[in-house]
Parts: sequence; structure tokens; C-alpha cells
Amino acid sequence: ELFVLINMAQSYDVDEQLKAIMSWLYQFNPILKASNKGLLSFYAELEPKFHSEGHLEKRVETGTDNLLYRIKTFLVSLFVTPFEVFPFSGKTISFWDIKNVIFSEGQEIYNQFAPFIMTNKLDALIAVYKKTMDEHIILCQKNKHICKWLTHYQSTLDWYQLVEAGDLSKMDVYWFDPELLFHVLVHFRLINKSLGEKIVNFLDELIHTYAQNNNEFQIQLRVNILFSRFLKSLDEQQRRKLILTLSLFDPVEAKSKFLTNCIHYVTNRLCQISMHQLDSSPNFFGTYQCIDSKKLLINKTDVKQVSAILEAFKEMLHSLEERCNPEQLENMLIFLRNISRPILTVAEIEEAQQSARVIDYIGAPT
Repeated sequence: ELFVLINMAQSYDVDEQLKAIMSWLYQFNPILKASNKGLLSFYAELEPKFHSEGHLEKRVETGTDNLLYRIKTFLVSLFVTPFEVFPFSGKTISFWDIKNVIFSEGQEIYNQFAPFIMTNKLDALIAVYKKTMDEHIILCQKNKHICKWLTHYQSTLDWYQLVEAGDLSKMDVYWFDPELLFHVLVHFRLINKSLGEKIVNFLDELIHTYAQNNNEFQIQLRVNILFSRFLKSLDEQQRRKLILTLSLFDPVEAKSKFLTNCIHYVTNRLCQISMHQLDSSPNFFGTYQCIDSKKLLINKTDVKQVSAILEAFKEMLHSLEERCNPEQLENMLIFLRNISRPILTVAEIEEAQQSARVIDYIGAPT
């Protein structure tokens, strides 16, 4: 109706129609609010109506949920914030295969959380977080001059301030259900071709993480740390667009479709990986072919976990051994092995590297 009105208009007076659209978008989801500062008064008038119509309970999480969200984003921030530290004074913290160099007090703080991340004890994480807020975060904010003398870097002070305010989104640190991230990014990739490779790399790692036997919180934390790193690699407009898109999808629906989404995604990846040139000699008009997706069918009845999905695909590919190009088959199996192999911890990776050096040294020719 608005476009028809604009087409037939003999003046520029379409303010009422535009306000109606802005009001509808805001009521649909507050994140769709226009960024124009001149509209602040317009949205201020909508707020009371928005609350009185029963939308508030849909927007505001319970106290416990909000606290858990703060804890989760707090932990993510420890691994994605590029903390500035004095030379030789930085401390390394690690989670699974991820590590970050932070200030010394940050290491003390993280070490209190680490045991309960490993055991998936959310109640204990809440208790540690409350203690951390009282003994470290709020105390630092009250004694900023002392903290500044101790840390010397504004970036660390900014982090303290945002943690206390519970506003780490200003550092592009968020927490989303991994199932929602997967559901949205599969669609987001189709309309953002330039981000295709980055999105595929992240989704591969998401599936790789879910193929592990670690507890649910560890899996969610690793995915969200990787997502924050992915988000920081985008430009501002891409970040804003993605966060907006994530807010418009239903997390419950995404969770219910997760395994189905994984099956479709892996099928598509295998098709891409199987692509090969048919001509014996490469030329400009060479013909390429990939495996027919109808051949990549697995029994969905018994698959209740991502690891089971990947094993089912491996078995299916082995059954195609006699009817499939050997190079195609090998490339597809390598992909499946890579996203299902165990993810080593930082300590295990370092130990393996040290062992490799010793072996190389002993085995070196004399």
C-alpha cells in the first residue's frame, strides 16, 4: 500500500504511512528500530504501549537466564578480547584448543571458573561469577585510579566497565545457541555470497565441535568463541546485518531442525568436495561434475547425534566405493574424517609438538 501511495502521490506527505510501518516493525521486534536519532521521541511514545500490550514478558528474560547470559558472554570475552599487557607480564589462559594472553588478574579470575566449565555445573558458575563481580569487577570500578596504575592500559579498564554494565555487545561479544547460529548462517550464506568461505569454515567447525564427547556447556562455549572471532572478521555493516538476522529467527525451531540441517549441510559439502573435471586435459571450457546428491542418502531414523550422522555418511560412502571415482571418494572421506576427529586440548597440542621435535632431532642424520 505504501509503494502504491508513493507512486500516486502528488506531494511528499507520507509521514503517517512511514510511521505506521516503523511502529509495526518495532512491535514485531524492537531490534528493527530505525537508527535515526530524530525518531527517538517517536519510539519513546511507543514504549508504554509496547509494554502494556503484554510484549514485555516476551522480551525480558528471567533473572537467572539473564545472569547466565552475562556469565557466558563474560567467559567468551576472556578469549576474544585482545588484552594489552606489559612485556613478559601477560598470562595465558586456555580452554580446549583455544588460548589467549591476558592480564594477571584475568588469569586468576578465569582459573576460578575453569573447573566448573569442565564439569558443566551452572550453579557453581553463578556463585563464582557473583564472587568475581564483588571482589574484582566492582572493586576495580570503585578504585579506577589504582587499577589504572596496575594495568596501565585503557583497553583492560574498558573491559572491566563493560563487564560490570553487562554490555559486552559493545565489544561484539554475544552468546547464541549453536543450533540457532547454524540455522541462520546456512540461510545467511545464500544471500551473502562474499562471506561464503568464512561461513563454511565456521559451520564446519561447529559440526566438528558437536561431533565431540565433551559436555554441552563446553561445546556451546567453543562454538560461541569461534563465532565471536568470525564476527570480528566482518565489517561493521555485515556484523549488524547478521546480528539483526539472528534476532529474527526462533531458537526453539532452530533447535528442533538442527540434526536435519546438519544432514543437508554435510550432503551439500560432500557434493561440492566431489566436484572434478571430466576432460582429460584442462581447458577454458572444461566440464566439471559432482556426485549426485541423491546417492548421498543416509538412514535418518537412528541418528540422534552429530557424530552418528558423520559415521552414517562414512558408511554410505564406503558402500559407493565400486561406483564412485576413487579421487572423489577419497576427498569426501578426508573431509568427514577431519570434521569428526578428536579436538585436542592446548596441552595435548603442545605435548605433541614437543614430542615431534624430539623425534625429529633423534632421527636426524648425523
